[in-house]
Amino acid sequence: MAGKTQPLMGAADHINLVKAPKKSGTKVNVQSYDVISSKLEPFGYELQPWAMRISPDHMYIKYDDGKDEYIFRGRPKWPLLNARVDPSPQSPDYRKGERVLYSGELAGQTAQQAAGVARSEAKRLNDGQHVYLGLGSNSNTAVGDVTERQLGRRIGDRQTPGVSRRAGAEPAQIVDALFIYDDMFDRAKTLLRRRSRP
Repeated sequence: MAGKTQPLMGAADHINLVKAPKKSGTKVNVQSYDVISSKLEPFGYELQPWAMRISPDHMYIKYDDGKDEYIFRGRPKWPLLNARVDPSPQSPDYRKGERVLYSGELAGQTAQQAAGVARSEAKRLNDGQHVYLGLGSNSNTAVGDVTERQLGRRIGDRQTPGVSRRAGAEPAQIVDALFIYDDMFDRAKTLLRRRSRP
């Protein structure tokens, strides 16, 4: 009939659409929060807004498929870089995100599958015994290593120092010096304990 338009979808089409299986996928968010503010917060202090713009951020990755949610994070385990994956409520980074640096989806993967890739990367990092350096290989480096493997690029910006390098990229001399320093510090702690005994 000329002049009349047909509806794009009828009632039966709507019902079939609702019943159709949904394509599974996992939302991936790379979030960050200010390192210094997070240390000051328990004491009732915070950085001024201008200082927040130049203060370094700590990044983490959140995987959420609507059923399960996991967080990948790096951290120092002196003197080494350490990484782990936790169910979100058990992570120290849970609900701390102040900025979202990346938001996307891994199609056809559950959160458990997506976090499995992060777990294997955490194992690689932990087995590699990489020295943790505040402005070198750090928690942001760990996130960068995972996003490069999983998303094809390193996620981060100027407020996330360490993201541009791969874990363990520091010169061997720095690594050696840190192990020597750590050994001297452990010996000093032993001496202090001995002197404090009656």
